[in-house]
Amino acid sequence: MKNTIILILFIITCFSANIAYSQQNSENSERIIVPSYSFEHEIHFDVFVKIIKCEKDFKEYVIITTFNESGASRNVGLNVKLFDKKGNEQIIIVPPFTSKFNEVFSSSCKGENLDKNLRIELLSLLDKSSINIAVEFNIAN
Repeated sequence: MKNTIILILFIITCFSANIAYSQQNSENSERIIVPSYSFEHEIHFDVFVKIIKCEKDFKEYVIITTFNESGASRNVGLNVKLFDKKGNEQIIIVPPFTSKFNEVFSSSCKGENLDKNLRIELLSLLDKSSINIAVEFNIAN
């Protein structure tokens, strides 16, 4: 009888932990709406831009990822332009920030690096089936 009670308590604990993990995981999950576009500056500073839908708030976001493979610390700002065939556009300004060699900055549904403007809500007027993306680099050093 004692073993049965211990087994039941163990199953309840595992089940509760699984529910908590599933809720936490679903809040951070995302679905890709527009696959990643990649851009590389001649000094080997890479930028990737994609559009995702977050399961937590059901909003669509533009996610910007940067990777500094230039061999030196860089001060970089970006102007990201999203536009569609209907003439709608959205401009995202990423203010200059310092990126060390081999450093990656990104965001996700969790919302990290929001101070760098790497996750912005997508304007609903943009037609995702005809979206294009352009990036202008502003590199100070």
